[in-house]
Amino acid sequence: ICDDKMLTHIALSGNDINMPKTISSPIMYTPNDDEKFLTLVMKNLDFPIIVKNVYGSMGRNVFIANNETELTSLFSSLRMYPHIYQQAVGVLGQDVRVITVGKKAVSAMQRKNPSDFRSNVELGGTGTPVLLTESKKMIAEKVSKLLDLDYAGIDILIDELDRYIDGSSRL
Repeated sequence: ICDDKMLTHIALSGNDINMPKTISSPIMYTPNDDEKFLTLVMKNLDFPIIVKNVYGSMGRNVFIANNETELTSLFSSLRMYPHIYQQAVGVLGQDVRVITVGKKAVSAMQRKNPSDFRSNVELGGTGTPVLLTESKKMIAEKVSKLLDLDYAGIDILIDELDRYIDGSSRL
């Protein structure tokens, strides 16, 4: 399931897990419904909008649209590939990654990338070990169980007030 970002989103939906608002793009071979679909995206999501190919890792094929022109360009380049649109939430370029092994949370690191909206270490971000709070442990283990993962990195986003999307206020 985790190989496909939309299937992951669907599998976690309805399970009391706070996730960004997400819209899946239909694969469009003809331009007939482009404007209609992009209007739907802009009506439901505010800029900036994160655009992701559903397949990929390490921040590859993840883009940001800051305005309608950028969104239209990204849609044009991805129209024939499965991809999603997500509301940008939290502090871009920062998150906490919780590592689970055997569906148990074992460690966490705060990832920061001051030069990119993606926190990935592969893209110039840094990872710093942090204490694993009970709330982060609970959400990471819940996600690992729902997705039946033996080993995983669960990303928890940070909001503008330095609170974590899982509800905790500190590491």
